Amino acid sequence: MESVWLHLQSPNREISPFQSLQSTIKTTPKLIISPRHLSPNINFTSANCLKPKWACSDSKIDPTNSTIIEGNPQTKSKGEKVDIASSRRLIRGFCNVGQTRKAVRVLEKLEEFGFVPDAFIYTAIVGGYCKEKNVGKALEVLDRMKVSPTVVTYNILIEAVYEKRGLREAKEFLDEIRRRGCNPDVVTYTILLQAMCKEGRLDDAIELLNKMPSTYGVPPDVTAYTKILEGLCTVGRWVDVDKILVDMTSKGLSPDVFTFGIVINFLCRQGFLGRATCLLKMMLSCGCRPNDVCYNPLILAFCRKKNMERAREVLDEMASQGCYPSIVTYNILLSALCKDWRVEDAVELLNQLRFKGCSPTPYSYTIVIDGLSKVGKTVQGLELVAEMINKGLKPDVVIYTSLVAGLVREGKLDEALDLLERFEEMDIAPDIITCNSIMSGLCKTGQTGRAIDFLGNMVSKGWNPDEESYRILIEGTASASEGLAEKARELLESCSKSWLLEDS
Repeated sequence: MESVWLHLQSPNREISPFQSLQSTIKTTPKLIISPRHLSPNINFTSANCLKPKWACSDSKIDPTNSTIIEGNPQTKSKGEKVDIASSRRLIRGFCNVGQTRKAVRVLEKLEEFGFVPDAFIYTAIVGGYCKEKNVGKALEVLDRMKVSPTVVTYNILIEAVYEKRGLREAKEFLDEIRRRGCNPDVVTYTILLQAMCKEGRLDDAIELLNKMPSTYGVPPDVTAYTKILEGLCTVGRWVDVDKILVDMTSKGLSPDVFTFGIVINFLCRQGFLGRATCLLKMMLSCGCRPNDVCYNPLILAFCRKKNMERAREVLDEMASQGCYPSIVTYNILLSALCKDWRVEDAVELLNQLRFKGCSPTPYSYTIVIDGLSKVGKTVQGLELVAEMINKGLKPDVVIYTSLVAGLVREGKLDEALDLLERFEEMDIAPDIITCNSIMSGLCKTGQTGRAIDFLGNMVSKGWNPDEESYRILIEGTASASEGLAEKARELLESCSKSWLLEDS
């Protein structure tokens, strides 16, 4: 496979909300709402109180020593005014980190100084309580608002009401919104559409979608249609998916990349690979550029059919459109190569990832290590484990289980037992599959006594054997001496008794 470089864009650095206030703070005296004067019971030095954003070296607002008023609090009638910009940021900051009660204290201080908060401030607090799943408090804030709530306020609430109290109360709240004189917008109805799809009420959702323009005067947008398509794809209603797509395009709405991705994934899961391929071509003709989420389901479907050549063609087409594979794409290919017993090709691809702009994930290594262990190349798998550790990646129990099973298959039982000891050194508890694998290997090589001792050791460490453990040991002692058979029987009986005591 050709080397492909991915150009990764670094995320924008977050700017402190108070850095832009330097010039404002240096002007005439104002009322500065700040933590020190809100309440002696609020700990503003805790890590959860936005200190990282306030702790700018050039910031004039410090949570530990700034004051609520620059000047005398009793002289607010002498022209001093509330610094609403910093107060808004303070409220929004508290709400973003789950400290909504502290945001309410800021609001109360604003009101004490005669300032009437605007809808933005109230909406931030409503959103804060909704994030905390406290719908009751959010509704209380709605009732105390001294300005008219916006549709954004109501949209936040209706979604929270649905998540906390269900679809019926969400629909009742929609009626309440109308009674209060606010016209729901497309976002409001999209929230209800999504809720209906989650509840499995797809026919009701389609009915609401069709009524939106005529009955409510709100034409659905691409997002509204996408929610319906997502629900239909979930339950496999392809005929309705086709109808919704036709209806959507007939109204002049072009599906976006997210919409196409949902439908393509659905088609691939249903085995309609020809239709999925056509839909990709349709995207290009519509001027919608596919991303890796659109291509990955098609590559996965061809890999599952063991049609690696066709999967490679899709990969090449993907690159020709300027869409470079992600680590998810490469993991699909790694898994397909290993399942096709082309493990050396998988190892080569894994080694090439750093040249393709992708860093292997622990799952990438798990796929290849498991493949190596199944073809008798466990030593090479152990080398990859060392490579993982050098890169700061921690192998998990799945990787070690694969390696232990591989060593047992290769007859390297002592090495398998040594590896099991490394489990404990790395605080990884071996699972029942690992232990049964070692027991089976010991019994098959005539080391039934060691298998019994191994089981006893693992039981003493709190490990409980399962039905497969019993079967392995019973079959292993079938041709063993009478003394070993009796020892195994006593051990299994003690395990059974301990289970009964735990159950009771």
